Amino acid sequence: MKNLKINLVCLVALVATTLNGQQIINTAGGVYQNSQNSLSWSMGELAIQTLITESNILTQGFQQSLLNITAIDDPIGVDFSVIVYPNPTNDFVTVDLDVPEFSDFEYQLIGPKGDAIEKVKFTAKSMKVSFLSLTQGTYFLRIIKEKESVKSFKIFKK
Repeated sequence: MKNLKINLVCLVALVATTLNGQQIINTAGGVYQNSQNSLSWSMGELAIQTLITESNILTQGFQQSLLNITAIDDPIGVDFSVIVYPNPTNDFVTVDLDVPEFSDFEYQLIGPKGDAIEKVKFTAKSMKVSFLSLTQGTYFLRIIKEKESVKSFKIFKK
C-alpha cells in the first residue's frame, strides 16, 4: 500500500512537470480581454529569427510585432543609401538609390503571405513601385545588388 502511494505521487509529479503549455522567456507582457477583443503582448523575447529565401520571408517567435519599421536591415559594408517613401502608402512608393551606377540593382516586392509579387531591374536612380492593385496589408520591398539582398523595407499599404 505504501509503495502504491509513493508510485502514485511520483506519477502525478511526473505528469504535472511534463504538461506545460507554450512558454516564453521575456522581460514583460500581459493579456487584456473584453467582450469584443483580446490583446496579448510581450517584450524582450530572447529567441526570434527571420529566415529569407528568394520568394518567402518567415519570422519565428512567440508573438510577432506590428511595429512601423522602415529599414529592416543594414548590412555591414554597404556604401550607398536607399530611401523609400511615403510609408504607409495608398498608391505608390518612390525608391531613391544614392549610387553612382544603378544598373546592377533590382527590387523584389514580397506580399503579406511571403509570396514574390514582382522583381524589377532598376532603370533609373529613382523608381516608383505601384501598390494600386494590391490589397491592404504589410509588404516587404527587398533591394538586391548583384543577386544579393542588401536592404529590406517594410511597407504598409492602407
